[in-house]
Amino acid sequence: MPNNVADQLRRLTAENHRLQAELKDLEDIKKQVGIITYANYQRIDARVVAEPIDTFRSQYLVNKGTRDGLILGAPAVILDSVLVGFISDLNETSAILQLTTHPATTFPGKITADEKSTQGIINGHSYTSIEMTTVPRDIPLIPGLAVTTVAQDQIVPGGLLIGTIDTIKTEAHDPYQQARLSLPYDKIDIKAVSFLVAL
Repeated sequence: MPNNVADQLRRLTAENHRLQAELKDLEDIKKQVGIITYANYQRIDARVVAEPIDTFRSQYLVNKGTRDGLILGAPAVILDSVLVGFISDLNETSAILQLTTHPATTFPGKITADEKSTQGIINGHSYTSIEMTTVPRDIPLIPGLAVTTVAQDQIVPGGLLIGTIDTIKTEAHDPYQQARLSLPYDKIDIKAVSFLVAL
């Protein structure tokens, strides 16, 4: 009889540790997914179900697909409104999330400085960072300025945070300037995202 009690105690202790680990995972997921809603967009929450499928950690397999209402190109957000990427491949029960750092990712971004707004092109750079190019020289870029999405054909809502200006590059006779962006997250920590799909 004493052995049975000891065995039960060991099993319950192990179960308690497992549940505590699951609770921490759930809290991390809630923090990343957030609770903000977007008018005219449905949120579809998904979990990363595998390690990054590429060497450069810029593509993730998620556990939602067409059966759940996802579409190609749907944006993925974490931390309520931070854009991390787009669906690049899709099947019935899963999808590939391609991060903004992937070199094949390109889309328009917006920046506002000294009450002037302009758009530029956001490009994934070397699988590790993001650059904003074709920014007119008359826009005073300074580190820390926020760069946000531009609304695109009811696929991407405007105003999602992409990152902030980090380093700026200008050439003497170039009419444009470019900047490397700092991201407000570490891509290796992504465990869950919310996809935004227009209603």
